[in-house]
Amino acid sequence: MEATRLRNLSEPDVYRLLEGAGLKVPLFRVAGTAEEAARAAAEIGFPVVLKVASADVLHKSKVGGVKVDLGTPEEVRAAFESIVSAVRRAVPEARLEGCLVARQAPRGLAEAIVGAVRDAEFGRVVMFGVGGEFAEVLKCVQFRSLPLTVEEARRMVDKVRERMKAAAGWQRLDPAVAAELVVRFAGLVGGHPEIESIDLNPAVIYEDGYLVVDAKGTVVSR
Repeated sequence: MEATRLRNLSEPDVYRLLEGAGLKVPLFRVAGTAEEAARAAAEIGFPVVLKVASADVLHKSKVGGVKVDLGTPEEVRAAFESIVSAVRRAVPEARLEGCLVARQAPRGLAEAIVGAVRDAEFGRVVMFGVGGEFAEVLKCVQFRSLPLTVEEARRMVDKVRERMKAAAGWQRLDPAVAAELVVRFAGLVGGHPEIESIDLNPAVIYEDGYLVVDAKGTVVSR
């Protein structure tokens, strides 16, 4: 019997998976050189974020792999060189595609975490909760098994909002917007049995929509 192996995806690969399922991500390009990054940023529109594009680097900020609020081509070129240099020092064995260049997402009402794992008892499980810098501190999340209905997604959102009564942003957001995010995400996971785990943190929620800002995933590779 052939052994099952897990393979990490680069963030651009996860972005493409999300786009294919109708989930919203910022405008982005992948650049292999500093000059390509500057041109991509000019096409996308400033300000932009640069992040190392590598399946071998999951915790990008910890190794100097992220630069934000870049407003000129010169800043983008310098950021590209800084990221590549820092990552090569910290993770010399990493295979680098270059950098992901993405339009910087504006501040929203709330930051959510959306994820999925394969559980031995419950099968494929979807998570929704408070994301961003508070994800590990608050641990305010809800879990449901697949398949997931719209009503179940709405209940997940409502329970998180109930626990976040003191947070004005969570109270102002439209639950239907957050529920749409969860349902589309569940559809992505259900439609791709090769996905072992996937994590969106944060997904920034606005009055009339959302953007998935950071994402990572692992797939089964046979």
